[in-house]
Amino acid sequence: MKKLINFFVQYPTMVNLGLLLTLLVGIISFSQVRYTLDPSEDPKEIYVDVIYRGASPLEIEESAISRIEENLRGIHGMDRFTSVSRENSGRITVELFEWADINQVLVEVENAVNRISDFPVQMDQPVVYKQEMLNPTISIALTGEIPLQQKKDYARQIRDEFMIEGGVSNVNLFGFGNEEIVIELNDAQMARFGISFQKVADAVKSTNIDMTGGELKLDHANWQIRALNKKNTALEIAQITVITGVTGERVLLKDIAEVREVFEDRTVDRYLNGRESVVIQVLVTNDEDLVATAEYVKEFAEQFNRTHQGVELTVVEDISGFVNERAASLWENGLVGLILVLLILTLFLDKRIAFWVSLTIPLSLLGAFIFAMMGYDLTINVVSIFGFILVLGMLVDTGVVVAENIYRHYAEFGKHPIVAAREGAAEVAAPMTISLLTTAVAFSIFFFLPGKPGAFFSEVSFVVIASLLAALIITFLFLPAKMTHSKVLTKENRQTRFERFFTNSLITLRDRWFMPFTDLVSHRWKWLNVGAFLFLLIISVTLLRTGTLPLTFFPYLDDDIQLIRIELEPGTPADTTNARLIEIEKALWQVNERLTADRRDGEQVVRNVERLMGPNSHQGQLRVVMMGGEQRGIPAYELNNQFREEAGEIPGARYVRFLGATAEQRFGGLPVDISVTGTDLNQIQLAAARLKDELERRNDLVDVADTDQRGNPELHIELNRTGELLGLTLQDVMAQVRSAFFGHEVQNLQRSRDDVRVWIRFDDLTRNSYDELVKLTIRTPQGAYPLSEIATIYPTNASLEVSRINGRRTIRVDADLADPSLSAPAILSDIEVNIISAIQTEYPGVQFFIEGQNREAGLVTDAMKKVAPVIIVLMLALIIINFQSFSQTVMVLLSLPFAFVGVVIGHIIHGVTMNIFSVIGMIALVGILINNMLVLITAFNDNLKADMSFEDALKDAVQSRFRPILLTTLSTVAGLLPMIFMGGLASAFLQPPAIAIAYGLIFGLFITLTLNPAFLVIWNQTKLGIMQLLGRTDSTPESIEPAVQLKEHHNRSAL
Repeated sequence: MKKLINFFVQYPTMVNLGLLLTLLVGIISFSQVRYTLDPSEDPKEIYVDVIYRGASPLEIEESAISRIEENLRGIHGMDRFTSVSRENSGRITVELFEWADINQVLVEVENAVNRISDFPVQMDQPVVYKQEMLNPTISIALTGEIPLQQKKDYARQIRDEFMIEGGVSNVNLFGFGNEEIVIELNDAQMARFGISFQKVADAVKSTNIDMTGGELKLDHANWQIRALNKKNTALEIAQITVITGVTGERVLLKDIAEVREVFEDRTVDRYLNGRESVVIQVLVTNDEDLVATAEYVKEFAEQFNRTHQGVELTVVEDISGFVNERAASLWENGLVGLILVLLILTLFLDKRIAFWVSLTIPLSLLGAFIFAMMGYDLTINVVSIFGFILVLGMLVDTGVVVAENIYRHYAEFGKHPIVAAREGAAEVAAPMTISLLTTAVAFSIFFFLPGKPGAFFSEVSFVVIASLLAALIITFLFLPAKMTHSKVLTKENRQTRFERFFTNSLITLRDRWFMPFTDLVSHRWKWLNVGAFLFLLIISVTLLRTGTLPLTFFPYLDDDIQLIRIELEPGTPADTTNARLIEIEKALWQVNERLTADRRDGEQVVRNVERLMGPNSHQGQLRVVMMGGEQRGIPAYELNNQFREEAGEIPGARYVRFLGATAEQRFGGLPVDISVTGTDLNQIQLAAARLKDELERRNDLVDVADTDQRGNPELHIELNRTGELLGLTLQDVMAQVRSAFFGHEVQNLQRSRDDVRVWIRFDDLTRNSYDELVKLTIRTPQGAYPLSEIATIYPTNASLEVSRINGRRTIRVDADLADPSLSAPAILSDIEVNIISAIQTEYPGVQFFIEGQNREAGLVTDAMKKVAPVIIVLMLALIIINFQSFSQTVMVLLSLPFAFVGVVIGHIIHGVTMNIFSVIGMIALVGILINNMLVLITAFNDNLKADMSFEDALKDAVQSRFRPILLTTLSTVAGLLPMIFMGGLASAFLQPPAIAIAYGLIFGLFITLTLNPAFLVIWNQTKLGIMQLLGRTDSTPESIEPAVQLKEHHNRSAL
């Protein structure tokens, strides 16, 4: 390092060239970084989708889901699998460990599915695919007084233009179902002509064909033989001949049925602010620029509206706006933090030294972007910006130490500027390198965290580590040269009156007040000092354990898009569900009017409300798009409380839930999420209902719901004696009933890009009448009979939506906190002790498992437990290498836990609930504190090597390192102050780690300068006492110190 420093000091042109390259390449790298809402994540889930039209959830579970699950057991890399079976479909979700290769597991899952060869004939082949990490970017709604089919056609044209002209890779369309051709039979007409259901199906299949018959090879040409009679429209299909009489008369399909083109019989309607709409959603991959894509879509929408009449494109959700707003807020915080850091540098350092040290900040940040070009997918988002803000103060640490040591060699030792720069920088090169490596190792733990916390803070880790490594290179290769060839190390560099005043004031503070204080508490009152710190630590832990300082899993994340979900009793008509949603929507707009009236700018708090029907007739939801959190100023949960209060009790609702659009995906789900599992479904239902009822009575929880989703009421059919005598089987009867009411799919036509299914069934009027079901004609070889004569029809309990975890039937009961500041662990603990234990006694065959955020936090904690020992060993190794002492390393470790006191004080002052992000902040705090202690103890050891007494060496170390340690602490805290005091709702989840680091460092200042010296004194006196007990009376306080012993060892080795 010394030779390298000397080279750059002697050749300043090389320094300038290096700085210019860093500046240019860094700016280019920064310009290529994409903006995203959150850090990118790797896919960790594989899905198996099952489609079995007309099948009940239980039938899907038995015939497909359970059989596939059995084959999934034992797959390497799989954490667990969950499944849900609904009417007509089912899905298995395979969750992977962080270390698993998703492509390899995908192949094993496909093999597991393919080993089953006897799925029901009517069931589609299961589809296996891996999770696709797509980021919602912008959604636009197409509205207008035109038919839905025209809206669909417009939407498809727009989608094509986005993908072809705009280069957009993923576009989804919502608001309409798949197109179908429905042949609605008339039972009376069929009876008149003696035509059966099967006859109609056979006629369509055999006539509506496109079939090749081979090739006719002639001398002059080869002719293809083909029957081309494929009809693709309802009008054409209606002309198909069903039967032909002996005299040539024909019965066409239109004579016995109405043939129509419709959308599939599924509730998928969408409305934007009360108007029917088709929604076009644009998504981007992790490799695409979210902001640029959104800008293209908005420009397209403006152009479309200018050139089209009677139809309009409206921006419903613009994620890029949220990204820009959050980024702008954090950049503003960062700029304020940078100004504060520079102000502190100016106050504490010589103006020219402050200038050159401050230049290392932007160069180091650009260096981080250069490192990102080497293979790390760094994006600009809330989390990465937080990393840059966090590292601001840390970047000046190395620069301050190096610059001050160079100036010390020049001013105090009278060395030539080049010699002072070379030797002053080289003297601190080793400890500062180890110091930065220690911090880098501490932050590297975040790379090994699973799930979203890992994705979030891995970005922080990279930014901090890359910036510090860049700072290390820039500081030692740029700063000495620049100080040598500037006026810093010349007699022309005179302090201004203000600089002299501030320097003298700082010296007075240090020498008149702080040094006597630290001398008192580190030497004479050392045990009292240690006892006081220990007492504060015990109090802090007690505050946390008793709940005085609330503890929760993850911080509250404000969301600009809120969902209001409603579920009525199964079987409720879609019109009733829609009416309930309209009532809630009116309540939302009333709340919006009040909020808007209270705002000075008159801006609408609620921007758009989407009304979505489905997936079943008794279910629906509202998507409420609000102004950004930074502008809104009111937390989303408070708005939800107002919405809930205004909406009041919803008649007939099983539940109404108000939550953020991403609440169920971020950090494992909701704070309270309990799985009720067992082997007896009835017992599971009863236990889950009891648990749900108990949770609904609690004042600290809201929006309690469960996954015990009941299907529509069922009518069961059994053959009676008459049916049996006619030789009928239940399968024969149900086949005819199914064809008439559910329908029979006779063909699947390819029309343009659509798969258009052709169905035969009775008309809606017939299918919606119980009398028509009773009168349904069942045709037998002996004649036709009404269903009521050959079978018994009776109502039964509803079928279920069946959920499973690892093959066991499960009902999940979840809820949200009434106030995000409440302690989720404390609430869950109370639920386990006072509610679950009682239910388990009543239903001993049922088990309860805590899911959601609790499970995610457990995974993070387990990962930390596995990685932390390795990280600690590496940090210890680095510290031991620096100190060449095990005992001094232990002194550092003993000092670190006391920083928790500052963390607790900070959370209490700001009224912030401690969570796992606070713990992550404490891990970062440890790395920074170790740096300060390394600086102090390294100076102490150097003094001992310079033949100072133990007392003088320790006092001088504290005195000489007071300013750089104070400067490092204040600059790091200053960088975080805007985040703590000015951070908006969008970045509120980053406040806990900022508080942990800032207040931990402030308290750590006293740990480093008073408690650490006290530990050194106590250990020195203890060792000296042991030596004297062993008869080593010649031992002195200095001779037993590792630095002195190492110096003597080197001297002996030299001889």
